[in-house]
Amino acid sequence: MRLQEDILFAGRYRLIRLLGRGGFSEVWLAEDGMTALQVAVKVYAPGTGLDTEGMKLFSQELSIVYNLNHTNLLKPQHFDRCEGCPYLVLPYCAQGSAQKLIGRITEEEAWRFLHDVAAGLEYLHAKEPAVIHQDIKPDNVLIDESGHFMITDFGISTKARSTLRKSMPRAENSGGTTAYMGPERFGKYPSPVMASDIWSLGATLYELMTGDTPFGNLGGVLQKNGAEIPEVNGDYSAELKEGVQACLALETWERPTAAVLRQYTEAWLKGEKPRWPESPKAEEQKAPSVKKEERKTEAFVGQKTEKKKAEEDFFQQREEHPKSRKGWYIGIGATTAVGVIVASLFLLVGGESSSHRIEREFYETCQRVSDFRAYLACYPYGDYVDLARERIQDFQQDSLAYDACLKGAYADSSATDLLTFYTEHLERFESYLTRFPQGHYVESAQRKIEGLKKEIAQVRQEEDDRQAALLRQRQERAEEQRQREERMRNRSDEQRLAITKVEFANVDVDGLIINDFGTPLYAYTQYLAPRLTYNNLADDSKQIEIGIKMYTPGGELHQGNSSPAGYTYMREIDLAGKQRKNVTKNLLSWGSKEGYSYVPGVWRYEIWCNNRLLYKTTYTIRRPIEGVSDEVITRNYDNGDKYIGTVNASGLPHGAGTYIWRDGNRYVGEWREGNMSGNAYFYWSEKGDKYVGQYKNDTRNGKGVLYWKAGDRYIGDWVDGNRTGKGSYYYENGDQYVGDFKDNAMTGWGTYTYANGTVEEGRWEDGTYLGS
Repeated sequence: MRLQEDILFAGRYRLIRLLGRGGFSEVWLAEDGMTALQVAVKVYAPGTGLDTEGMKLFSQELSIVYNLNHTNLLKPQHFDRCEGCPYLVLPYCAQGSAQKLIGRITEEEAWRFLHDVAAGLEYLHAKEPAVIHQDIKPDNVLIDESGHFMITDFGISTKARSTLRKSMPRAENSGGTTAYMGPERFGKYPSPVMASDIWSLGATLYELMTGDTPFGNLGGVLQKNGAEIPEVNGDYSAELKEGVQACLALETWERPTAAVLRQYTEAWLKGEKPRWPESPKAEEQKAPSVKKEERKTEAFVGQKTEKKKAEEDFFQQREEHPKSRKGWYIGIGATTAVGVIVASLFLLVGGESSSHRIEREFYETCQRVSDFRAYLACYPYGDYVDLARERIQDFQQDSLAYDACLKGAYADSSATDLLTFYTEHLERFESYLTRFPQGHYVESAQRKIEGLKKEIAQVRQEEDDRQAALLRQRQERAEEQRQREERMRNRSDEQRLAITKVEFANVDVDGLIINDFGTPLYAYTQYLAPRLTYNNLADDSKQIEIGIKMYTPGGELHQGNSSPAGYTYMREIDLAGKQRKNVTKNLLSWGSKEGYSYVPGVWRYEIWCNNRLLYKTTYTIRRPIEGVSDEVITRNYDNGDKYIGTVNASGLPHGAGTYIWRDGNRYVGEWREGNMSGNAYFYWSEKGDKYVGQYKNDTRNGKGVLYWKAGDRYIGDWVDGNRTGKGSYYYENGDQYVGDFKDNAMTGWGTYTYANGTVEEGRWEDGTYLGS
């Protein structure tokens, strides 16, 4: 199984992004399809899966810890398998891991970290049998939303890890990360004990405080060979540094238990001075008659007993394992013993030639670094000293080269290109075999190469399958596109256009929309403008002609002097070469510059193409004033003015009409008893200015918009022909003012925004800014 973004894992979890990849598993941020919550999904043995026996073992191991419940443990929410791969569903900790605190953890955070991890380990170690984590490190301690530290990745035993390692050629770690492994893990009995978790905790906290692990990447192996515990630098309390030093003690029984650590840290968190339980020395002073073996404090007795039990279990259950480079660290006692044996042989045989033969045979039996080191200890001036040193150096280079292969592989483990990852990994191990054909890790490297070649073959096969699928998809899409284009070419004009909506607006003689589309239409209008909304169904560009039929409320076809036979008017529409939805198009308006070409009532509007009806709708033309006669008169005045519209019984303009002054000014709108009152449009011929809005008693009163020919525009309230009230003024140079007006001046509260972005907001008086 290959895991990648946006796939649905186990039929439920949508993978979002990779959070991390280890030797045995991958952890993904995912969205639970049933709850819509974000979770972390940890998949073991991805890409290979486990066989029946391996799955059975893994399930048995996990069942031991699945129901563990503690504040400082990240408890699994669900366990299952998918395509042979076991997986866990865990809460997602958005705060990440303690990795981000390396080198910058505060004093308080360090105490809380030590307390929380110790509390979690205390709970695990108290189980029967005890659960040993084996891999405490910054990556395996997460931070929840409340800032608590939680242990994760616990409960997988060495046996289960071995099963996982066999199924995954990339897996290297078999129960711990070297930098965080205590000295006992490199000795005769390397099985982890509870105190091993304490050492790992100390190494982890040391790294968080200083920025590096106490013994670099080699961990406790250096301490086992005599290295002292380095001091903790930084501005931290002596009690905290003492806690770290105690965790890193050489002997397992000299380290505090997890319970003692928790009690030690709780004292500091309560504001008290932390104290260890009474030491062996203090106990001896109080009770000198007690045997030394019985004087160990409660804090350390448990772990010594644990060490003894681990050694007994080792002899009962140990299996044969191939030697590793950890065996290079041979004790000086063994070296001395070899020296005594060789010296005895030398004395028994006697003679210089015999001694040379014994030395030669001893040298020829050397196979490991420890053997050559033993030879040098016995024969510091022997005949093969230089050769032995060269062999040791060869072994060291061999080890470093193999380590480089492993470290390089882990450094690239986040690569998204699996083929590149596997290929580069393969090249490293092949290069190792070329350099060290008789190297100590030849068999391991060969197994790696064999596994990687299988992985590469699988990835290439999957990529070939994917490319073949993409090719089929492209071919299918190309065929669908060809068929669609063929259908489009065969479509007639009326099949290219699907009209979904038509709206109308009143328009004046200069093409200015008096009120917006979809608002009421009035009988005094000069022109009526339709706006189409349609779907373009064709991919190629073409100009089509449509015919408009407008029927009066009496059912007659409305026609003018330029109307073609059977239609009110004809228009052409340019269809772009692309299928689109909800395209809007304003058609040319239709009417008369004198106005009143539309009588009140319900009109019918139809759109035709190639003698086929595409769309029809109705719209209502309203009377400006109900109860006024529909009779329209034309009156010419002696001064040259002219009025066209309805009148009252006294002959005064009343209802709706158009008044044209002899200088060219024009008023189109509503009238009351000879006064301009109501919704209207006014045009100043000489200045070119326009006003659309409300009138009362021959002056602008109410809401309206004034358009100056120079480019300025005012939208807002009017009183007796003046800008008074709330309004917005837009200047031709890009400035604008939004706020209060009085007698055409900015007065009150308002915001003036200059074209360059400068803003003045506050009080204004007669057009002058007074400040905020």
